[in-house]
This record gives sequence, structure tokens and C-alpha cells, in this order.
Amino acid sequence: MVYERVRNEVQAGRQVYIVCPLVEGSAKLEAKAATEEFERLQAEDLAGLRLGLLHGQMAAPTRRTR
Repeated sequence: MVYERVRNEVQAGRQVYIVCPLVEGSAKLEAKAATEEFERLQAEDLAGLRLGLLHGQMAAPTRRTR
């Protein structure tokens, strides 16, 4: 599974980026939204890892990492 590889890379001291094409969900496109996928990964597949969310619609003070 891809997320196992992500965990392995992080444990090895590397950074991993997951790119989602949309900031928010769309009824027209079948693509994952960054905001929703961030919350899901944080709760499920990548729970316990330090995650960050960054997209072009965010104001600088609202960018966050966990």
C-alpha cells in the first residue's frame, strides 16, 4: 500500500508530499479534495504522523502543521 511506503519514508527521515488537485470537493470532477483528504489521512491512514495542509486559498496565518 502507498501509505505504508509513506510511513517508511518518514521513519527514514524523509519528507513526503501528497498532492490533491482540488482545494474543496466538486460535483463535476472525481478528484479528492485537499481539505477532506487531509482530515481523512490525519484520522486514518497516516494517524500519528506530523501532517501539514497548504493550498493557494489559505492566508499565511492559517497554514498549519500537525
